[in-house]
Order: sequence, then C-alpha cells, then structure tokens
Amino acid sequence: MSPEKKNQKSKLLVPFEEHFPGRVTIKGTTMMSKIKERFEKYDLLEKAKQCSFKQFFLTPPMQASGVLIHQLLLRKVKSKNPAELQFFTWDSNLRFRLGEFALIMALNFGKDPDVVKYKSMTCSMRLRETYLNNEANVRSGELEAAFLNCEEKEDIWKLGLCYLVDGLLMAHESSTKILMDMLSFVENEEDFFNYPWGRRSYERTSVYALDYLKSLVLSLES
Repeated sequence: MSPEKKNQKSKLLVPFEEHFPGRVTIKGTTMMSKIKERFEKYDLLEKAKQCSFKQFFLTPPMQASGVLIHQLLLRKVKSKNPAELQFFTWDSNLRFRLGEFALIMALNFGKDPDVVKYKSMTCSMRLRETYLNNEANVRSGELEAAFLNCEEKEDIWKLGLCYLVDGLLMAHESSTKILMDMLSFVENEEDFFNYPWGRRSYERTSVYALDYLKSLVLSLES
C-alpha cells in the first residue's frame, strides 16, 4: 500500500466511535486444500505448479487474519478515484491500487479480449452440459460439487481451474452465480490463462470492500 500525505480530516465511511469487533470469514485456504487434494489424487498437482496459476500451488499455506481485515475495512475512507481503495490509519491515508494488487497476485492484468475473440472463446457448452445439467445459471456450490464428484482427469483439471477462479479470485459465496463463460474459456487453456483474471479479481475485491461496509452501516442503523 502507498501512504498519502497526512490528512486528519479523512472521511471515514464508518466513524471511529461506531467501530466494533468483528471478523471477516476467509475460505480460500480450505478451498485450495480441496483443489490440491483432488489434483494430487489424479496426478495433476505438478501440472498445476507449472501453469499460470502456479503461485497459488507453490506458496505455502498462509493464515490470514479475519479480525485484521475487518479492522482495516472499518478504516476505509471515501476516494475520488474509484479505481483505488483508501484506508485511514496512523494519521495517513493508505492507497491500495491495481498496481499493488498486481504485484501481490501475479495474474494477467491485460486488456479484455475483443468482441470477436470473446465470442470464439464462449462457443463450447460441453462442461455445462456434462456436469451442470446444462443450466443457464450455476451457483458456486454447484460448481464445487461438480468438481468434487468428477472422475475424468482432464475435466477435473478444467473444473478445478474454474473452481479456483470462482472461489479464490472472485471470493464468491456458495449461493452466488458463477461467471458461466469461464466454463467455455477453460476448454482452451491458452485463452483461459490469457483472460485478465487479475482485473476481474481486483474489481471483485473493490466491490466486496464496499458491500462489506454497507452491511456494517446497515447493522449499526438497525
């Protein structure tokens, strides 16, 4: 995070006098354990350690603090730049931008594919038809079940990558609708890994921070 000049008048979205203890639920470690276990069972773990998401398989398990994240989010301040998050701590505004996120995540932050390319990437409905009853909408919990119950090695790999994107990069709850197009993207690994998942993940992080604070404000008002 990059510190800004000291600003005693920072506008906290939740005033200090209304701060309270809490904890953000973190499910990434449990989810990655499930993926690693399945990949290891089907001799896919070494492949995972060499793919474009290798950082998530090579990094040893880390214990994130839900309490610390909660306290940091309580210190979020209004920012004129919608592309960054700002937090007021130690009499300074700390800015968390796409650049810092990119350094941490080491994902693809390139441009979105053009319309023609995107259309070509979303042709295949095979995974949806085979494992998800050809549903128009699939929830995260249903994707997880499809991955855990699949017995075809190649499809375990593809469903596992989608499960990683949905659960770790998008941090979706089990009842949240997934991005259906990724089930098509993953049929071509080059297209899948070249998609700007880093940007999507950062956008999701920004939305989550705002939604979390809105829920806190509503709980204080009720």
